[in-house]
Amino acid sequence: MGIPFLGIGGTAEAHLPKALKSIATQKTTVQMTTPWVTRTPSGRGETRYLVARKMNEIMDMAIGIDCTHIAFVDADCELPPDAFEELIRLDVDIASGVSPTHNDWNETTAAWELPGGGLRFYRRMDIEGRVVGESEVVATGGFCMLIKRRALLRYSPYHAPLRYHVEKTLKAIYGPELQFFIDAQKMGFSVRLHGGVMCGHLPEYPLSYKGGTDTLHNKIRAIEWREVKRRPTSWLIIVDVYDWAWDIASRELLKALPNSTGKIVSLRDFKKVNPMNYDVVIIYPWGMPHVITRLSPKNTVVCMAGGEQLDMMNTFNKLCGRFKYFGACNEVIQDRLRQYFPDKTVLHLTHGVDNNLFRPAEIRQHTEFTLGWVGSHERPLKRLYLAEEIATKGGFKLSIAGFKKYPHSKMPKYYQSVDAFFVTSTHEAHPLVVYEAMATGLPVVTTNVGDVDHYIINGVNGYILPVNASVARFIETINMLKNDPVLRARIGEAARRTVIEKLSWSEIVKQYTPIPELMEAS
Repeated sequence: MGIPFLGIGGTAEAHLPKALKSIATQKTTVQMTTPWVTRTPSGRGETRYLVARKMNEIMDMAIGIDCTHIAFVDADCELPPDAFEELIRLDVDIASGVSPTHNDWNETTAAWELPGGGLRFYRRMDIEGRVVGESEVVATGGFCMLIKRRALLRYSPYHAPLRYHVEKTLKAIYGPELQFFIDAQKMGFSVRLHGGVMCGHLPEYPLSYKGGTDTLHNKIRAIEWREVKRRPTSWLIIVDVYDWAWDIASRELLKALPNSTGKIVSLRDFKKVNPMNYDVVIIYPWGMPHVITRLSPKNTVVCMAGGEQLDMMNTFNKLCGRFKYFGACNEVIQDRLRQYFPDKTVLHLTHGVDNNLFRPAEIRQHTEFTLGWVGSHERPLKRLYLAEEIATKGGFKLSIAGFKKYPHSKMPKYYQSVDAFFVTSTHEAHPLVVYEAMATGLPVVTTNVGDVDHYIINGVNGYILPVNASVARFIETINMLKNDPVLRARIGEAARRTVIEKLSWSEIVKQYTPIPELMEAS
């Protein structure tokens, strides 16, 4: 990231050291070029257009820098330590933080243009539920803005690139800073204002500001807005049945989501809820017309969570093609959905594992080598018959846990009761039983299904066999583990480390937290 410009000039330069210090303490590592500071005084009227002209000069210079993003930060702006990290995470062409300021409504207040004309202003109440003070607003401008370099390029000799207006034309009635965002949207660039990146605006609004009487202007009596919390996001998650697979993962997800409330309903109980009463709806069993037709594209994410569902794209398009947001349990499904629906937002939404619940047994209670297998007995793609054939011909003691026999509350002890775990499926997306077994410290032998190859390295933390692997190949691999307790322990320990590092809910939940803002912005 290049940072070629700081400052709007005038007295703001006195605060430049604090701005630089707040950049130096960012969590995201950035490459910073020599700061540029304008000498043009800021303020209302024509001077603001002089500042805009200087901003354009810097943009022209910045596109020659070898970087992907350019950050514009005012000299009197103090950034929170995660500012760049949060703006980068939005993954849009232009992302801006916000800051408290005085009522300069027409020029710097964050706003968007309404379809019928006019502007909708982003005040504090729009961002965190409240107005800061009687005349105090939350604004955006050039003080904390992250732009993808590509947004500033000239794509045609017949059209001007995205830049600030440098004179007060009829088009630029909103002032150059606000007009810049409006122009960017009209040109097709994605623009997001991040209410969570609340910057300091020196001297009267440092990061430590918690509201109170405005002694500088002696007219604003602000509340302690930093203590105000957003209304919790409400989630509705629709699953096929309770106490298995999607229901289990959804329970863990709701516990991990910050500032959220939620409800999980099965297909049978769906008729008891109104999906429009929730901010976000996630549905897994999308193939039920009587359910999917009651959902709105505005607040629904339709998840493709089974590998075999990739063979049902025509049906998926017929039932779900009207929706805007799709979720994919692994990257293969995500790529296929993006190819099939290039105009949709396709999110990678996978599931994590509770590493405290699923953990190795302190003492093994059995002496005979036992092989574990988990799945729905009735589903042909699980190939229970193959698991039984492998166990019989290999002479392995086989312990089977199925949906009806083992509620999820018993699964931690189940995994602790076996010495190794294997999967015989032909299709999976994100096989949770594999990762629960790994978290329990078990060596896993699995067919190459779903995203197992993203987490398992052959011979290091598990074993992956082809879907069409022979019974003899399974027996050979399992015998290696049976006959070598040291190998079992080493593979199992590496498996648990992998799950802790890559599949803990504290990491996985980050895939879901941007969804409410994404829906709100659109």
